[in-house]
Amino acid sequence: MEKTRKEDFEKFKVGDKVEFIEDFDTAFPHFFVNKGLTGKIVINDEECISIKMDKKLDGAENWNNEVHLYTTHEFLYPSNYIRTL
Repeated sequence: MEKTRKEDFEKFKVGDKVEFIEDFDTAFPHFFVNKGLTGKIVINDEECISIKMDKKLDGAENWNNEVHLYTTHEFLYPSNYIRTL
């Protein structure tokens, strides 16, 4: 059985260390996360997964160096971009 988007979001937990397995374009604010960068999940709720990155990302200063994967992006499956370490 294929995993639903909700199940895909729920498999990641606050405190998990994750690695980006694909390049990720945040779209807004506009900055890129390169494959191989790591961070820690600080929020996982009905709106998004928020990942505090280990290395400073140019353009992410106003977002506390966090990357957000939003549940409202209907084609976004987090496991296509991140994996738990």
